[in-house]
Amino acid sequence: MSRYSIFRRLPPGWRQDSRRRTPRFPAQARVVLYLDSGVEARGLLRDMSTGGAFVILFEPARGLMEGEEGHLGLDGPWDSDEVHYRFPCEVARVDGDGVALRFLVAVQSVRSSLSSS
Repeated sequence: MSRYSIFRRLPPGWRQDSRRRTPRFPAQARVVLYLDSGVEARGLLRDMSTGGAFVILFEPARGLMEGEEGHLGLDGPWDSDEVHYRFPCEVARVDGDGVALRFLVAVQSVRSSLSSS
């Protein structure tokens, strides 16, 4: 089994936005956003923190509304179609080519679920 990381090196000149409660880090992975309303959106993770993530969508954001809940499915390595992790979330903002998500679970819960799988 090969080691796989979604996190990328920090680009030159990259600075953390001081307005954020939790630091975000550049990341890259295929993801699927599944909303409770039945909307499904595929995209590429741009950055992620313990509090949320930003996803660049492959198709325009149709039917995505702020406040909708669902979960973010994080794919495995690029040569796999299997979804490995699911993070309960809500749409915080729909922004041009992507969507900002807020995670709905405490960091401790995520760590516990990841270590038990």
